[in-house]
Amino acid sequence: MEIKSEVTVLLALAVVLLILIFVPSGYSGEIVTADDRGTEYSAGNSEESGVLASLAGIAGEDAAKTAVINFLANSSVILKYEGTGESYYGDYYKFSTDGGERYYVNSETLEITLAHFPVNWSETLDVRIEPEDAEDIARDYIAEKTSASNAEKLEITESKLLDHGAYKEYSITFNEIKDRVYLPNSALISLNPSTGEIITYMAISGETEVSLVPEISEDEALEIAKDQFDGIVVTESDARLIVDCPAGTEQKLLWRVDIKGKPKNYISVGGIVLIDAVTGEVILKDPYL
Repeated sequence: MEIKSEVTVLLALAVVLLILIFVPSGYSGEIVTADDRGTEYSAGNSEESGVLASLAGIAGEDAAKTAVINFLANSSVILKYEGTGESYYGDYYKFSTDGGERYYVNSETLEITLAHFPVNWSETLDVRIEPEDAEDIARDYIAEKTSASNAEKLEITESKLLDHGAYKEYSITFNEIKDRVYLPNSALISLNPSTGEIITYMAISGETEVSLVPEISEDEALEIAKDQFDGIVVTESDARLIVDCPAGTEQKLLWRVDIKGKPKNYISVGGIVLIDAVTGEVILKDPYL
């Protein structure tokens, strides 16, 4: 298993969601508990009539708070409202807890798009969970937490143990794939390799708005990617089609090309290149070094 940090198929997810974890907006300092609103915040009550259906009569922020409570199945959680944010895949409400947890809730669908749970990173160094067990944990979590219609479409497309030096984590990516194209419906699970506990959950439920037929062939994409690295002697390459939103405003069909070359002076050569599959324009070049 290769242990390396790289741009993944979920570029939009990483850009839109991971970065936003650290960008506070409109923090009001309000603290809300389930008991502050009465029985409408009971996870048990919501289960009886369906989680999302039970939120129909609750407006905005209140509905989003209830969605987090239902997600956690914890009616006593204390949530701190931190305002709203915007992304290509919809506006969202932001919440946190004094314990360091973070939650983003899509304002239209009321689905949880991000949940982050604090961890003592020093306790992640002892790898006790086998890769296949980590994948089973991730699958079960996706099945439980993601909307049923979306979860059924997702399959594991990348699974790896990341060694960051000071800490380790399993990173497991799920995608919907159609006609060999990786679609916006996606999720990412990060979990503690020592305990199997979830560190981060991120999910996108997005409609595909572009044609899945490329104008640029795979061979042309590989050649374009090769041209981005002067003098590279290619030893390994891979290209896949993805639907992404690289600028945050418009979906595009892209070639994601991973290209590796013969090292120069013991330095890795190559990287990841995103190419517009219609025009051939290079959208992103991410060299290994």
